[in-house]
Amino acid sequence: MSSTPYEPGQLASLFGTSDANKVFHNQLNDPEIPAILATKHKRGREKRKEDIEAKKLKKKSKNEEEKRVVEEGESKDARTLFVGSVPISTPKAALKLLKQSFQQFGPIESLRLRSVPIAPTAIPSGGTYKTMRKVSVIQNKLENASCNAYIVFKQSESVEKAVSTGMEVSGKKLRLDAVVAARNHINKETDKNLFDRTRTVFIGNLPFDATETDVTNIFQNSDVRVEDVRLIRNREDNTGKGFGYVLLETADMMDAALALNGETLNKREIRVTRCQRIKNIGATTKGNFVGTKAVFDGKKFASMRLKKKGIKKNKKKQ
Repeated sequence: MSSTPYEPGQLASLFGTSDANKVFHNQLNDPEIPAILATKHKRGREKRKEDIEAKKLKKKSKNEEEKRVVEEGESKDARTLFVGSVPISTPKAALKLLKQSFQQFGPIESLRLRSVPIAPTAIPSGGTYKTMRKVSVIQNKLENASCNAYIVFKQSESVEKAVSTGMEVSGKKLRLDAVVAARNHINKETDKNLFDRTRTVFIGNLPFDATETDVTNIFQNSDVRVEDVRLIRNREDNTGKGFGYVLLETADMMDAALALNGETLNKREIRVTRCQRIKNIGATTKGNFVGTKAVFDGKKFASMRLKKKGIKKNKKKQ
């Protein structure tokens, strides 16, 4: 059987050529096709370039907006005063009291309360802790007698006037801090570091209902001049945790302050020690100050655990 060599197009001739194939082949031979493809590629490049420019413009606008927000925030912080130990019977009464007391320093833009001490209340069915706080505030179910507040003045000079003048309400001294100065750890009035370890003492074993005024009186009764008192409180109900820090006016008063260790406040002997910087325990607490800390005895702890489980430690015979 003789074989005939295959020629291109021979198989297609057996089945015939469709109209679609004819059109396709004609288009390939069309001299305008290269120009059409070149135009299409050019439009694609221009579209990609426009998309890139649009993304750059959007990013630039976003950066400018973020910068504007930051600048506005910094400007607002410079006009904001922190007020601690605010006496409160009801939130409305506290806001009214603050406005009447501080408007002498300049026009006020806004007032807001923080750390409002709520009384424990049953959470409604399907509610959350946030709902419980809101209900307690609306119904004036408050447990402690003080809270914190932020006052935004229209002028930054008003903050400086308030801090330098001080404020007492109902015989109770309020704690005043310029937000910007506190953030930078600087007292604007004395230009001293707010967390100067050489003139700061740790005070512990305080009654949970103790106030900054109570602590200040203990020191001032012994002729120890106090610049600031910071009691650590629970965020939820603003009750004290039983310890805090006292910033003295000068480091020379340190010995007199330490001599108050063992003094009584509401039938509790307070503990006054030097502040010590925490070192090498991680970035989250680096730079904080504490009082005298208890030392953890690992061997004693392990022995107690074994004893609790009824396991006696085997002793090696001599």
